[in-house]
Amino acid sequence: LKDQILKNFQRSIIAGQIAKKGGFFGSEKLQVSAVLFGFGEYLVTACAPNAAQQIREIKARHGISMDRASKTAIGISYKDLGILVAEQWNMPKTVTESMKTIGNFQVKKSDLAPEDFLPFVCAFSDELTELSPEGEDGTVNGKELKKIWRRYRHLFDIEPEILEDILVASRDQVGKQASLLNISPKRLKKAPAPCLK
Repeated sequence: LKDQILKNFQRSIIAGQIAKKGGFFGSEKLQVSAVLFGFGEYLVTACAPNAAQQIREIKARHGISMDRASKTAIGISYKDLGILVAEQWNMPKTVTESMKTIGNFQVKKSDLAPEDFLPFVCAFSDELTELSPEGEDGTVNGKELKKIWRRYRHLFDIEPEILEDILVASRDQVGKQASLLNISPKRLKKAPAPCLK
């Protein structure tokens, strides 16, 4: 849960910077959408930790996405679960729309209304938070970073070097905020015993 909270916070920071530097002005909707993008995974981690652990093991064993692994283990993808609960809680449509899987990466920037960018900003930010830092300076694998950048470069005019700066700065900011909350930003090496059966 700690890792989930910090990841959600980092995703929100990155989304705000991508929106600002990419020519799409952020808003409260963007921040909320970025935080709740991983809502389904958070729910399972909180309410069914054993299932969450099983999903991580399936993902690692078969090299598949977290959504495919969750669908295999619990019959519904994390994304669909998050959307389902968010809709039942009457969250704004912009938030639930931003959680959906992007089906068309070839869409033109000129064809998108401002709110249509939300799913792309959130998905872009989420992929970036998955990049693990390398070395003490927190830099990332340039090859992996460029692979993600190529999918979104036609929508956001941001060079890979700027993205790396955003990533490093976001990790620093997460670390500072975590210290204020007395939470260690380091990932747990071993999962604690689940509090729920």
